[in-house]
Amino acid sequence: MTELPRIVSVDDHVIEPAHPAVGAKDVALDHVKGLDDETVYKLMRGNAIRMLGLDLDRDRARS
Repeated sequence: MTELPRIVSVDDHVIEPAHPAVGAKDVALDHVKGLDDETVYKLMRGNAIRMLGLDLDRDRARS
């Protein structure tokens, strides 16, 4: 998974941890292990918020 940003744009993908499955979040986090915090945020939350036009995290400081 650490090769993802080199293959596809990290701004165009999301990872959905299949809640409420037990341990799903841990599995999803394993997939982004080793990526920088901003990339993890985009894949796990930020891109979905942007794609759906949600009014969440607007005051979040970007790196």
